[in-house]
Amino acid sequence: MGWLRGTGSKMQTVTVETAFGPIEWTARPDVFGASGPVLLVIRGAFADPDSLSHLPECVDIDCVLANLPGHSSPPVVANTVGVFAAAFREAIQKAFLDRPTIVLGLSIGGLVAMALRLPQIRRLVLVDPPLSTDLPAMTWRIRTQLPNHADFCWQVFGVSDTAQEPRSYAGLLDALKTPSDVLLGGVHEDSDTIPCLNAADAYKGHPFVHRHIIPWAGHNIPAQAPDEFMHVVERACASVLEAV
Repeated sequence: MGWLRGTGSKMQTVTVETAFGPIEWTARPDVFGASGPVLLVIRGAFADPDSLSHLPECVDIDCVLANLPGHSSPPVVANTVGVFAAAFREAIQKAFLDRPTIVLGLSIGGLVAMALRLPQIRRLVLVDPPLSTDLPAMTWRIRTQLPNHADFCWQVFGVSDTAQEPRSYAGLLDALKTPSDVLLGGVHEDSDTIPCLNAADAYKGHPFVHRHIIPWAGHNIPAQAPDEFMHVVERACASVLEAV
């Protein structure tokens, strides 16, 4: 499965200035200014900034890791999926030029990936991006983040300490025309772990979506089903490599 590339190279963090604010990403130094396909990973809300840090050693193409703005990275002008996507879109155009790009987006990062819509983006891998934030099982978890992310929680999730106003991102799926692998879990009940945030049929029948449903996983599929996750990522990378 190619889990180890064995490069041993140190990672470097680069800031790309955009009209919406800075975008930070991390990769081996030789990735920036190189050519050929690239895998961009956009982590989700409140994510561990070291999550998937092993991935550059596990795939056969250049890999760049990024957090959502304001999440272990500098903020941009507004805390919305649309502004995040606009900033990433400009950063991709500046940093990667015409390099064929695969975007792996986790949760809210997956929504940002869906909104990018750049010709050089050849494939998306989306890990349980919530099409609606009407998620009663998540509300208390989101509220624990209010001290540091109050505006983000309200703008993106519609959750404050006293109110809940769900956001819908179904329009992103309606407009999606990039071939996409969508990973969904089969665990939907509230539990000690975060359950899958999508209904089982949320992506069914979409002409550009290939669903991968993992029955024993919840929301954190890379941790709960690492082999299945890596298989999808590697297949997505291989499909882009074969096409260039």
